Amino acid sequence: MPGKKWMLVGLIVAAGAGGAAYAQNNPRFQMERAEGGFMIMDTLTGNTSFCRESGDGFVCSPAPGQRAEDRTIEELRRKITELEARVAALESERSGAADLPSDEEFDRTLNFMERFFRRFVDIVKGLETEDEKPAEKPAAPSGSRT
Repeated sequence: MPGKKWMLVGLIVAAGAGGAAYAQNNPRFQMERAEGGFMIMDTLTGNTSFCRESGDGFVCSPAPGQRAEDRTIEELRRKITELEARVAALESERSGAADLPSDEEFDRTLNFMERFFRRFVDIVKGLETEDEKPAEKPAAPSGSRT
């Protein structure tokens, strides 16, 4: 049993070391030299900044295209919020409009349908009996000799 305990501890240590190695090999921020400074990219969010030396340190600001992307993202978030509100309003309207008829209204409707169907069947039967009657021979004109 003690051997299994040490094996488990070894696996945990190895997993932790692997995670640390991953973080070292894949840093969150990447920095590239650019004209007049450095471009820095956050590999987690994709945001980019331009940094340049100023006095005793560096001054960083969002990359020119980043501001437009941020505005686009905020606009899309606003539209999503508006659309979610519209969907919720439509769903609440629809649930109120989908009221089912009462049992009395349902029975009354079925009674009307039953009466209609019975009359329709009677009409069809009447038409069938008319078709089955033999055609009468025309009467002979009076004054003719047979």
